[in-house]
Amino acid sequence: MNIALAIAGNQMRGISMVNQPAASDSRGLAATILNGDVSDATLATISKATTAPQMVALTLGAPEFQRR
Repeated sequence: MNIALAIAGNQMRGISMVNQPAASDSRGLAATILNGDVSDATLATISKATTAPQMVALTLGAPEFQRR
């Protein structure tokens, strides 16, 4: 999760998040990153994010992403 937060927060050298999603578009982000394979529980967790970097980090930390 720390790595996901660093990536999403543009804190890793050589990696930058461009066009970060709006913090209200958790369903769209999950559909894009997780290819639509996302549980209701994961969507509920991602939707609690208050910032775009936090939403990206929660998506990267999701069990569905970890299985890939």
